[in-house]
Amino acid sequence: MFRVGLALALSLALFACDSPGGGQTPIFPPVDGGDVSNPDTGGGGGCADGVRNGDETDVDCGGSCGKCAAGKTCAGDGDCATGACSVSYVCIQASCGNGTQDPGETGVDCGGACPACFGESCSANGQCVTGYCKEGACAEPTCTDGVKNGSETGADCGGDCALCADGGGCLVGANCISGYCKAGACATPSCTDGDKNGSESDVDCGGACPGCAVGESCNANTDCDSGKCTDGACVEVQPACDDGQKNGDETDVDCGGGCLGCGFGKACAGNADCASETCKDGACAAPASCEDNTKNGGESDVDCGGVCAACAIGKTCGGAADCLSETCIFGVCAVPTCDDGVKNQGETDQDCGGAKCEPCVDGKGCVGAGDCESGACQGGVCVSCSDGAKNGSETDVDCGGGCGATCADGKVCAGAGDCASGRCEGGFCTSCEDGVKNGNETGVDCGGGCFPCGDGTPCETSSDCSSGDCVGGICCEANACGTCGPAPAEVCNGKDDDCDGETDEASDIGAPADCDKQAGVCAGVKKVCAGAQGWVCGEAQYLAHDARFEATEAACDGVDNDCDGQTDEASACSSCGTTATLWTNAQTSDWSNQYFTMLGTTPAAVGRIDQEAVLVKSTGTQVVDAGNFGFPTIASSGTTAVVTSESGLSSTWASLWDVTTSAQEIDVSDSAGGGGVLLAGARGAARGHAFVNSSNQTVIRYRTSASGNFQAVTVYPSARKENEVAFAFDADLGLHYAWKFNSGIDYKGPADTSNASFGGSDSTDVRIAVDGSKRAHLAFVSSGKVSIVVLNTDGSLLHKHDVSSASDPYLSTDPAGRVIAGWISGGKVHFARVEGTKLVTLGDFTPTGSADALNFVAGPNGIMHAGILDGFNIQWDLTYTAICPGKAGGPICTPNCAGKQCGNDGCGGSCGTCGSGQTCSAAGQCTGGGTAGDCCFAGSCSNQTVKTCVCSQDAYCCETAWDDQCAGEVVSFGCGACN
Repeated sequence: MFRVGLALALSLALFACDSPGGGQTPIFPPVDGGDVSNPDTGGGGGCADGVRNGDETDVDCGGSCGKCAAGKTCAGDGDCATGACSVSYVCIQASCGNGTQDPGETGVDCGGACPACFGESCSANGQCVTGYCKEGACAEPTCTDGVKNGSETGADCGGDCALCADGGGCLVGANCISGYCKAGACATPSCTDGDKNGSESDVDCGGACPGCAVGESCNANTDCDSGKCTDGACVEVQPACDDGQKNGDETDVDCGGGCLGCGFGKACAGNADCASETCKDGACAAPASCEDNTKNGGESDVDCGGVCAACAIGKTCGGAADCLSETCIFGVCAVPTCDDGVKNQGETDQDCGGAKCEPCVDGKGCVGAGDCESGACQGGVCVSCSDGAKNGSETDVDCGGGCGATCADGKVCAGAGDCASGRCEGGFCTSCEDGVKNGNETGVDCGGGCFPCGDGTPCETSSDCSSGDCVGGICCEANACGTCGPAPAEVCNGKDDDCDGETDEASDIGAPADCDKQAGVCAGVKKVCAGAQGWVCGEAQYLAHDARFEATEAACDGVDNDCDGQTDEASACSSCGTTATLWTNAQTSDWSNQYFTMLGTTPAAVGRIDQEAVLVKSTGTQVVDAGNFGFPTIASSGTTAVVTSESGLSSTWASLWDVTTSAQEIDVSDSAGGGGVLLAGARGAARGHAFVNSSNQTVIRYRTSASGNFQAVTVYPSARKENEVAFAFDADLGLHYAWKFNSGIDYKGPADTSNASFGGSDSTDVRIAVDGSKRAHLAFVSSGKVSIVVLNTDGSLLHKHDVSSASDPYLSTDPAGRVIAGWISGGKVHFARVEGTKLVTLGDFTPTGSADALNFVAGPNGIMHAGILDGFNIQWDLTYTAICPGKAGGPICTPNCAGKQCGNDGCGGSCGTCGSGQTCSAAGQCTGGGTAGDCCFAGSCSNQTVKTCVCSQDAYCCETAWDDQCAGEVVSFGCGACN
């Protein structure tokens, strides 16, 4: 009795709670707390005391004790050995019919290994009877759920849903808007799809498609290539004399050839083709008997009828053909009427049609719709548009074709004119307001000829979109690049990314990054945009930033040329700073203005020592001419040197000596008249010397090959000293020379070109060098300054540089073909490289003593091999020094003319000079005078080209051009003056 009561109480407690799947846990009030803290250990008590206590759901099982067997009370599946706790809170065997959601089931007795669920939870469509699992629960399919389910043949279309558009799934054509299902997908009928569809009468022919061949099905004559449809099939048409066509051997419609003769005016090829047996000019004519006023020759009346022209009304006739009215009644030509039983007066059938008679009934002949009561002429026959049959040219039953725009949506059509909606898409009439995407619409009722679509809607052309832009098949507001959304950002790639018509514009691609090399002369260099190559930085960029850059350090200039953090690491730089005394004042000696050169790597000089011409080298001295009375000069080419000396007493000879191997005289000039200019020159195989001959003329004798004859040129007026004339050979061994003229310095080149005088009457110390482009460079002293003039190859002026408070200029061409200028100023030796219109300062050198004269050879690696004289017109010290400008004399001086028009570059050089009447401000800008940009032109005085520029020494002025540039001419170009 006690047990029954306990079971009853437990059952009531269980049934008072929700089922295990109901979201609440059954309440099992503990009998005592011993079992929870004293589980069964196999020794009795706790979970083996034969009493339900603690959190047990049945006696000694469930809760924290072991699992209960089937039939035992439980609170959840975890209490049961079977793994299933029923809604009655009893452990049961798991099955698909126990009324409990067992493990693995997605619903009660369904899902998982059990049958599909209906209305229960699910995780896949296959778990549901409906085949549709939505948000974890089985649901009924709809036509808007985006899934192909239910009776649908495609996703949300077909079956009980709307018809499918092209591409949608289908089983039969009835599933498709187009009415055509091919390979399980809806498609638009075409004349090449291999199926009979649309308005076709047979596969891909008839209707709106090309005509069908003989034997293929047809609905009307127009469906056939042959033009003849008989009993639903196209048939071959054999030529006949009554088929209404010109065919066979007929010369006109149904006459001539093998048919009856043609009437008057009909085409013929011969008399036999004509009823009158008279063919004239390709047309049948009346015979002569038709003009004899006699009824003969088969005429029905006098000269008419029969073989003659048709008779007038009232004349005798044998048939309608004898009458002009085409009406013969009781043997007399009569007036035609619409009830005379004869097809005449333009009638399309007997007594109907045409312009005069009533329209014809169905089945009668017609030419157009106006000939028919029904208003429809199909294949030359009147038909009805309300007979319930598709006939004539109708595209569908009683509509389209000859019946006009009468077809409703969904009916077959051949063009827009067949449809009431005015739209024929894919062979079917469609509407722009039917709420369905059909026809060639790109969106629902929009695009493809319907209303324009909004942004985000599919499209094919811009006309489909209200925005006017169809991009990638979607309507949108297109940017400048023709794509949707904001225009792409411009980047450095050689392309117009933002489509503004410009490429890689600096304002859009951002600031350039630093180049990899930032040490030495590379400090501050930035990458540049190189189009398709992107941001680059290479040798060109480093050189553009600083012309002293070298990929491999070779120059000895006191700077880090290769930007590796080291300076002058080239082995050649070890000779920088080398000095040697070639001659001391221990003996009386005189030196010319061209006394020093290099024999290969050996410094050498020539002087007059104790009245002899002596070659001085570090290895000792060598007498060249024991009878010398003038100042000897020296020139070298590689390891070959030539010396010119003056010797003799009563007769003075100017001799050219080869002193490389021996003191051998190789040329003796004409007898000199009392001495004068002595100057030697050499380059490659060329050699020569200048002297004053017995006629007091300055002569330059030279040859350009070792075995060639000497040529001579005469300088006029004669220069009298070696510092008043200079000559040099270019790379092609052409002779260039300059000399002191009455008003300045003159020049001639290989092409015998001449320029106006440079400098003034006090000009002296002339030097000349030729660069690798065969442009001559002149240096001379005038008015207390050194002037350096750069000429074009035609002898015209390119530029003129002036260095104030300077003397003793010297020029040398380095191995790279660049002209290096040197001069003495302030007790220092200064060097600069001539670069066209610029004078690039290389640095200076401070000698130990005073520098009174300078000769140098510009060698490789930027090393200047110099011979410096200390003490002039007394006893001299001759010092050889290997100078690396900017190194041997201290830190390199870097000129800086950035942003300046004039003023000092900080290294003793000029940043330019201002025009007449202008002054140079502290900031290095020309002020006053003319307006910048309105009065300058580039080029020589003979090649004037107007351009916008700043009036400065780098351009000519329109008025008051420099006298020493334009030979005193006043050049005007009709614009403001630089003043």
